[in-house]
Amino acid sequence: MALISIFSVIMLMLGGFDLRESEEVSPMRRQDLGHFRRRLEDERRDLSSGIWGGMDSSQELENAEWTGQEDAAVRTVAEDTVKGFADLRSLRSVEIARAIERLDRGEFGICEDCGSEIEIDRLEANLAATFCTTCAETHVQRRHASL
Repeated sequence: MALISIFSVIMLMLGGFDLRESEEVSPMRRQDLGHFRRRLEDERRDLSSGIWGGMDSSQELENAEWTGQEDAAVRTVAEDTVKGFADLRSLRSVEIARAIERLDRGEFGICEDCGSEIEIDRLEANLAATFCTTCAETHVQRRHASL
């Protein structure tokens, strides 16, 4: 029991892992959860601090001097691009917040369809993944079939 308590304290310090409920989680998975919590928190901080850009770019567009029809066309494309990045940043912020919520509930890395663990490589590629590779492929096939 003391070993579990020490492990709980270490995990709380490293990644905020919560062992209040007895969960069947492999030791490697516990270590991975701390790693993913740090990555999620880093990405959330990056998104909120504007590292993705957008804020400065839109201000630069407002301050730029635009003359002629060509400039108007370029400005329209630039504004659409800045808006697109802002939309992507907003969407990604929501995905990261939901991933952190799943981590807090003990559901991070668990496929929403089949309940199996999502592959570590898949989570490394996309922290917000909610489906294992097999279920994600099934969703893509269904989507393509409905087109």
